[in-house]
Amino acid sequence: HDHHLSVGVVLCAGPHVSFILHLTMTPMTTTNSAQLASSPECRDFDGSKDEKRTRIVCSNDTQLLEFMKDTDDGIKKRKETYLRRRHSSMGEMTATTASSLSSEEAGRDELDEIKSPEIDDYEKERIRLHEIMVARAMSPLQEKWNALTMIPNVLFCFYYLHEAKWIPDDMRGAITDECPNIMPPITILTCIGGIIFHCPFSFLYHWCCATILSPGIERLDHWSRRADQIFIHTASALWSYTTSGSLYYFAASAMFNAVCIQKHFQKEIDTEGNKIRILTAVFMYITPILYRGEVLLFFQVVAVLTLGFWLFAAYPIGGWSHCGFHIVSYLLPPLIMAASMTLPSNQESVILAANCKSRF
Repeated sequence: HDHHLSVGVVLCAGPHVSFILHLTMTPMTTTNSAQLASSPECRDFDGSKDEKRTRIVCSNDTQLLEFMKDTDDGIKKRKETYLRRRHSSMGEMTATTASSLSSEEAGRDELDEIKSPEIDDYEKERIRLHEIMVARAMSPLQEKWNALTMIPNVLFCFYYLHEAKWIPDDMRGAITDECPNIMPPITILTCIGGIIFHCPFSFLYHWCCATILSPGIERLDHWSRRADQIFIHTASALWSYTTSGSLYYFAASAMFNAVCIQKHFQKEIDTEGNKIRILTAVFMYITPILYRGEVLLFFQVVAVLTLGFWLFAAYPIGGWSHCGFHIVSYLLPPLIMAASMTLPSNQESVILAANCKSRF
């Protein structure tokens, strides 16, 4: 034949086992992990220095390849048996058809065909997450828009401060004494602080996805994604004070979010746990609104969050869904600030600010 079957194989010693994540028909050449790793379209996947393992990711087809060097005869024999079975089943497949086989399909085929107790739950979960991330991957243009759509919320914060929007319209100009204080309430500043702290890290993560990160599990592990979620929790703790005005409640929320932040410094990422912790953090900063009896405002906040989370999870408009999620989030800061301004502790600050004849 003019072609042979080229496969990227993970051969893991100890608790791991081999599995195929890459499958193509290529011209008859000899390719090893060192050659592939040195090619311009591929780069080191996780910086592993394990002497038995070289991981690389190829940006041209976004498929994870993991080449193992192992002298164990049992693993080598098992690999040869699998390759013969795969080669036989692919006998009628053309080069074009084989090259179009996605990494997701190859990984799923491997899991279906190889049932071994040597594959631990962690490796199975990593494969599953990689497939999900590849399936939900967005184009570089979409990721850049994801980054850019983080900016308007920050601009709104500066506008809110400049125009002193925490002062009700019916109080503007009603008091004409000299200006004793035009500073906004602390709860407004914590709301704005949460937005400004989070924005650059979210922007950076999406920009990295657009420029240097290949689709797949590489993005889950990257430090920019960890930083993005760390500052989601930071903002959530600050917003708990925004909506409650209570230092005790803020302290409780801050302790919970500190535990959540600590999880992002661990080597392994718990994606399901992270989702639950973020939802809990959100629940903590919206609960005080309902507790104070602001029922209409509470359900407005819930409606915005529900629409945003639906766009995030369901992907109704494909790769643009995350961008839509960011746009929907523009409705949230005005509602959170409105909730803050109903706090009894903020009324004195509003009256003092209304004394000012000028604005920022």
